[in-house]
Amino acid sequence: MSWCQAPVPREIDQNIALQAAKLRASYGFKTPDALFLATAIEEKAEAFITND
Repeated sequence: MSWCQAPVPREIDQNIALQAAKLRASYGFKTPDALFLATAIEEKAEAFITND
């Protein structure tokens, strides 16, 4: 996927939920942020951009 293409919605499956839980436990991320990051990791994203 090119950086200029719109993302495709994805369900939160068990792998993403577990990865998000590990991120929360290790780094103290809030749940929404952990889910965003876990999804990016599972999708092998090349970049993650946020306004926070």
